[in-house]
Amino acid sequence: MATGKSSTKIRRGNAGRTVSGDKAKADSGKKKFLWYMIAVAVLLFTGLLIFAVIKLPKVLYTENDHFRFRNLEIDSTGYWNKKEPLLLQQLGLTKGVNLFSIDLKKLRNKLQSISSIENAEVRIVLPDTLKFKITERIPRAKLRLGRQVAILDKTGTLMKPQEASISNVRLPLVINMRDGSQLQPAMQLIMAALNNYPDIAIQQISLAKRGELRVSLCYRRNKTCMVYFPADSDTDYLYLLSVLQTTILRSGSDWKIFDLRYRGSVTGR
Repeated sequence: MATGKSSTKIRRGNAGRTVSGDKAKADSGKKKFLWYMIAVAVLLFTGLLIFAVIKLPKVLYTENDHFRFRNLEIDSTGYWNKKEPLLLQQLGLTKGVNLFSIDLKKLRNKLQSISSIENAEVRIVLPDTLKFKITERIPRAKLRLGRQVAILDKTGTLMKPQEASISNVRLPLVINMRDGSQLQPAMQLIMAALNNYPDIAIQQISLAKRGELRVSLCYRRNKTCMVYFPADSDTDYLYLLSVLQTTILRSGSDWKIFDLRYRGSVTGR
């Protein structure tokens, strides 16, 4: 009897150990499966993230035929208004490309590199349109360079004559320029007269002699004269013009030449 009891205890003990081992194996298998599923989920998430970052924008935007460039709207009151084919040619831009593949900053810089364009804005109007808002330079003078003539805006920036929006107003002609630094005082004088002295119409400015502006002008459309202005960078041309205008009004003389190179005085003959 003692032997039987002992045998029974051993069998019970073996059975207990067998159940515990199976449970441990099952738990280990579950953990491995869980980690496997986590790894798969991470890989799937990483793949979706890569797709979202790289491929999805192309599918939705840069490779989407719905957003192809088909129309161009030009908002300008000058030369470039309704010049769509010529402007596209200048920019090297072709219709049919995807709107989101166009570098808008680079395109804006190209627009502003055109001599007659002072400022430009570029924007996309979905689904298929580019819109340009263009501010063109206003022609204020002509510059003779040898046998060629360029157009100048108020800053002295040169424009191609064929691209400048020139009205019927006669522009002053600048001649005999030796270097670009001479343009600033000439344009300052032209703009001072234009903005503040409508009775004075500058016809021509010669830059042949450094330090002076030799100006042919018309006063009240009937009195034409030659005026010598100083070309110093700090010259107050408004003051000189006011002196000239007062002198012409009060002198009652037939002077054809006025010399204003000496501040505060006018000589003439």
